[in-house]
Amino acid sequence: MRHYAPPRRISRYGIAALAIFGSLAGTSHAQDPWAFSGGAAVVSDYRFRGLSQTMRDPAVQASISAARGGFTGSIWASNVEGFADAEIDFVLDYGFSHGDNNFNVGGIYYAYAGSGTDGLDYVEGYATWGRSFGDWSLGLAGYYSPDFFGGSGNATYSQASASFAATEKVSINSYYGYQYVEESGVYGVPDYSVWSIGVSYTPDIVTFALDYVDTDISDTECGGNSCDGSLIASVSVSF
Repeated sequence: MRHYAPPRRISRYGIAALAIFGSLAGTSHAQDPWAFSGGAAVVSDYRFRGLSQTMRDPAVQASISAARGGFTGSIWASNVEGFADAEIDFVLDYGFSHGDNNFNVGGIYYAYAGSGTDGLDYVEGYATWGRSFGDWSLGLAGYYSPDFFGGSGNATYSQASASFAATEKVSINSYYGYQYVEESGVYGVPDYSVWSIGVSYTPDIVTFALDYVDTDISDTECGGNSCDGSLIASVSVSF
């Protein structure tokens, strides 16, 4: 199980990634203005690819982003339990479109604050595709890490998603994903599938959501109930 791995202090490499982003964006798109955005959320349980990172307890999360000329640099943070005090993600992303198809490529540095033990932080690269068909939106995503969480080796995660805009403010959302980890014994759970379906309501800058998330990991394989299916409620605000 992911949360049994030893924690590690936050690394300076994530900050360096944002510095690189600023240099690239400033060089290639000096004429474009910066666009800043952020958000905050409260969730009843923080699930990462179906696995609870808070031992099924609530979490408070926040993010801030700076975008310019297709490049976006973001910092996202959440409290976690059982292996560290907080997860802080540093994201460098480049997005572009071709016809009606939208693509994103980038990298994420996952850092864990709250302990000085090495071995927890890791880097992941990703590529995504998305397209809308009327009220429907479809997406595909692939992630790769050469040395996954807790030193568990090569890892890949693939996901297909679909959402339906029932009204201008209400949408139905779903996804199916598969997580492979080379050293699954180190990671703590075997390779597994995860899926979710839910509904969201966005009257303005606030979004209310209720999602059911589940995996095919048994309680014995999980070592507890952090992999069990659960309804996750959330309230988020963007600005």
